[in-house]
Amino acid sequence: MKKKAYIVFAISILIASVLFVSGLLGQDTKEAANTYENHSPKHVDIKDITIDAENIVRFVEVREEEERLLEEQEQLRLEEERLEKERIKKEEELRLEEVRRKEQEQDRIEEEKRAEQEQSEIDEADKREDEKQSNQSDDNKVAEEESNQTTEENQAEINYQGISSFERDVVTYTNAERVKHGLPELKIDSKLSEVAWYKSKDMEVNSYFSHTSPRYGSPFEMMKDFGVSYTAAGENIAMGYPDAKSVVNGWMNSEGHRKNILNENYTHIGVGFVQNGHYATQMFMR
Repeated sequence: MKKKAYIVFAISILIASVLFVSGLLGQDTKEAANTYENHSPKHVDIKDITIDAENIVRFVEVREEEERLLEEQEQLRLEEERLEKERIKKEEELRLEEVRRKEQEQDRIEEEKRAEQEQSEIDEADKREDEKQSNQSDDNKVAEEESNQTTEENQAEINYQGISSFERDVVTYTNAERVKHGLPELKIDSKLSEVAWYKSKDMEVNSYFSHTSPRYGSPFEMMKDFGVSYTAAGENIAMGYPDAKSVVNGWMNSEGHRKNILNENYTHIGVGFVQNGHYATQMFMR
């Protein structure tokens, strides 16, 4: 449609031009006739002027082809511009994602360092507590008597038997202290309780009192080895306390242990108690 309009327009212009030229030629012819009449006779020929429609059509087609090419080039430019914007946007999203990942990794590392530092402080407190308890002759006597139990009795205790009433009482007294300070109660985790029991048993069997086990390593390594996942964790240990209330009171009177019990980040608890030597372990996690 556009092509036909161009042709009609061009032909109209040429026709107008022909008429204009014909008018001029007519006027010249009239003047020539007057001259012929007034002067000597002379014959004047008017040549026919033809319209070259084929060239006009070719001109219009070339013009349209040029416009089509320009339009295609513009569309191509816009498409390249769009793709470039999408590429830049994607690169920015990937960069931001990498920044977030690094920040999360850094937070995790810092959290682990903080937990290890807190555990180290608790370990030092436990060592001081151990030295204090070593001077209590009654406790040592009880531990010595109980250490003389037969091999069969020790072997019977080597396998975890589940959460005992003593361990549940420790959780009850621990949650009572948290409630006093406006904190939510901790939930008993059966798997964490199993890990805590094996830690107490390991201290009893290998005759040591420390957060670092010669067999399992740190509490954090031990939890991972037993398949316990956490984002924050801690441990309290005690030795020589014969009942649940006294062991919780002992922890509450120690700054490092008290800090674990009243840590608002923890949501779950596990307790393990071994009668021989009265070894008790509290493990916390979120």
